[in-house]
Amino acid sequence: MVRTISVQDASGQLTTLMRGLHPGDQLMLTDGQQRIARVVPDDAGRPNRQAGRCKAMLEIVSNDDDILEHFKDYVP
Repeated sequence: MVRTISVQDASGQLTTLMRGLHPGDQLMLTDGQQRIARVVPDDAGRPNRQAGRCKAMLEIVSNDDDILEHFKDYVP
């Protein structure tokens, strides 16, 4: 979500506005009709995606041999 706010309006509530940002959000600061800054959240705390990280996490809780056809490649 992109939220646009003037610098004058944001000056008193900048901390609150920045703490409310979530991944994918943007805060666009304007001066009159001119865009002057864009604030985006830092995603440094989020772990990097890695292929195979969830391997072997699927647990079969039923002994049925009736496995859905499109899942057969994922079952040991």
